[in-house]
Amino acid sequence: MIWIFLLCMLVLIALGTPVAFALGATAIVLALVMDQSLTGVVHNTITGMDKFPLLAIPFYLLLGSIMNRGSLSRRLMRLANAMIGFVPGGLGHGAVLGSMFMGGVSGSAVADSSAVGSILIKPMEGQGYRRSQSGALIGTASLLGIIIPPSIPFVLFGIATETSIKDLFLGGIVPGLMFAALLMIVVWWQARGRGEAARTACRRAELVESFKSAWAAVIIPIVVVFGILFGFFTPTEAGAMASGVALFLSMVFFRDVTFRDLPGIFMSAAKTTAAVFFLVGTASATAWLLTAGQVPQSIIGTLLAISEHPLIVLLLINVFLLLVGCVLDLTPALLILAPILMPVAVYFGIDPIFFGVMMCINLGLGLVTPPVGTILYIMAGLSRAPVEAIIKDLLPYLAVMVFGLVLIILFPGIVTFLPELLSGAEP
Repeated sequence: MIWIFLLCMLVLIALGTPVAFALGATAIVLALVMDQSLTGVVHNTITGMDKFPLLAIPFYLLLGSIMNRGSLSRRLMRLANAMIGFVPGGLGHGAVLGSMFMGGVSGSAVADSSAVGSILIKPMEGQGYRRSQSGALIGTASLLGIIIPPSIPFVLFGIATETSIKDLFLGGIVPGLMFAALLMIVVWWQARGRGEAARTACRRAELVESFKSAWAAVIIPIVVVFGILFGFFTPTEAGAMASGVALFLSMVFFRDVTFRDLPGIFMSAAKTTAAVFFLVGTASATAWLLTAGQVPQSIIGTLLAISEHPLIVLLLINVFLLLVGCVLDLTPALLILAPILMPVAVYFGIDPIFFGVMMCINLGLGLVTPPVGTILYIMAGLSRAPVEAIIKDLLPYLAVMVFGLVLIILFPGIVTFLPELLSGAEP
């Protein structure tokens, strides 16, 4: 079953078939091979999309569309630069901190890379950064968008495996801060190697002015995180609330979004939502067939033949996920593999929240690695730098992200600490 699945997917993708259609066709092939009813494929495709928590996705996509159309993104970036732009490395630190702020709003690495890149690439060039280096740093920093809550991949993992989305959000906070700190260390080290000194001290007036301009935008991630944390609303309701707040701020408070902009904003979010939902449906049907074909049990048997130690199993799974991320985009890889690998994780006594956060981070690295890396090509377009040059400049940032992933694997408490503390989970 695994080989049939891989062969069908690779052939169809090589022929240029969109991933969602490739998954649908693969599901039909698997159903015919397994003598399963095609009605079951259709049924699981529809039921895969018919889940209430999925409503969080269009709300977060709408939120990102509103922020990019108005000035909320620019205001957050200005605040980030005022807070830390004076440190050696300048706007590089601002790019990381700004991506962290954006990650607390949009929940999408692709949206973050587009917003931050369009704002900072030219100013960073003025500070001595190569265009390829700016693209590499911003692209890597945008991965904070899938770690810092809210996170669309966390929502998808929670739905696919029936894991608490709230606890996944909580589990992403500390790793997100850790990855941001690691990236800033690399930026500082590179600036130090260039002999770059601090330009000026932090100017209080600039910081105050930027905060006055952006304080309302900062409210949005606070509403999302603390609203979920203290039980005022679910992650889905938090997305709706944040979208409403962002729309109010953009139309009434800042007045940089008008009624004429609304059709474009809603249409952009609707198109992306339709694509994601169709992908969710076909991936659900494929995952159902792979599960019916005893694929998780086969994986468990294979891993047991190698080792029974959970750490060794985790390392093997992570190597596999890193390879998958290079050839398959985050969303389909997550939707296909999460239902298959979760029983494996449970069998070996691995915490589901830890496993979900780790898996999303691992597959997220594929967004900046060739040959499929979506963000890699977005940054090449925004920076107008060759992909090869961006890949070369990407290496130190990618290395420190892998190092952070290894730390999470070795010390799971980095992920599980906050969910256990704030959700009353047993250690």
